[in-house]
Amino acid sequence: MTDADNIEGIVSDDTPDDSALPDWQDILNMIVENIDTGLSIIDINGGLWVVNHRFAETYGVKTGKNRTGKTIWDRLPLKLAERNLNIVRECISTQKTILTEFHRRLKGQKYWYEIISIPFGQHFFGKPCVLFITKDVTKYKNIENSLREREKQLRAVVEDQTELICRFLPDCTITFANQAWCRYFGKTLKEVLGSSIMRYIPEEDREKVFHRFCSLTAYSGESSRVFRTKVAGYSGLK
Repeated sequence: MTDADNIEGIVSDDTPDDSALPDWQDILNMIVENIDTGLSIIDINGGLWVVNHRFAETYGVKTGKNRTGKTIWDRLPLKLAERNLNIVRECISTQKTILTEFHRRLKGQKYWYEIISIPFGQHFFGKPCVLFITKDVTKYKNIENSLREREKQLRAVVEDQTELICRFLPDCTITFANQAWCRYFGKTLKEVLGSSIMRYIPEEDREKVFHRFCSLTAYSGESSRVFRTKVAGYSGLK
């Protein structure tokens, strides 16, 4: 017997016959049902073809064996049904993925959801459909709102200061500047945000200042550092 015969025998012995293979439809259903993201397929007339438990929880669809086989008019609140049908028809009409978001209150708490709507074609269910992928983004929205509130508080504190005040990222991109800064450099806030702070330092001093900035890291153990440098006047900006 050759080595090739041995290999063939091993492969043949380890390969299950068709009767031992799982039903792929059952596997797909299990994946769809247990994924931690809302999934639904809605046709152009509002028919519900696929609804997993996470989508049902998000939209308040009644759970149980008969989540599908109905329309969104039967399962969703009227405003949500109208909104989703409009998204379905726009998605099918343009054949483009649409990103939207909505929020709802549940037990007194506000929840935010991001929805990706993808045209699904009609070869699966006999009519044009859209796949809805719904993700809970409440955590990120709360962080965003918290940062926005902190920004508002910071601006309220520094806006009346006569000193030039700005905040910038480690790559020197400015993310905040007060009105005194904008007035001094003859720029609007929109023009300042996103620009590099190095632009406001005289060219001959930029390398020295940049090295000083680089030493201000989270690992330096310093909460602040004071040093003096020149800034370019309005006519000196490059």
